[in-house]
Amino acid sequence: MAEWQSRWLHSTKGRDVYELYKEAKENRIQGDFFLNQLITGHGTIGIHQARLFHKSPSCQCGHSTEDRHHIIYQCPLWNSIRSKPLPLNHSSISMNLIFANYKSKMGLIEIMKIKLQSALQPIEDEDDPTH
Repeated sequence: MAEWQSRWLHSTKGRDVYELYKEAKENRIQGDFFLNQLITGHGTIGIHQARLFHKSPSCQCGHSTEDRHHIIYQCPLWNSIRSKPLPLNHSSISMNLIFANYKSKMGLIEIMKIKLQSALQPIEDEDDPTH
């Protein structure tokens, strides 16, 4: 554990996750594909798509940057989903506590599933008469 903590402390990678979890702990490991995308800022999240594939970092709602903070706290596209599992005062609660709450995690997983399904929708070719 001491070696893991030392590597985590001095690494230059994963600093977004480090901001959430400064201490290495085995009991905090998430085993959910969708939640891990949100925690790490990877997958279909705009800033990750921009960094890896040179796509726009903007959100479908029009905000200039889609990152995990925007998805969890601000994006109007997810208001109805956030309003069910997240506490009413979620905007004043740290991400650590949101990720630690089972009901909140389920809502965030739902958002990430919808984002992935949307990203996987085939793009219709306007020149293709079969579409």
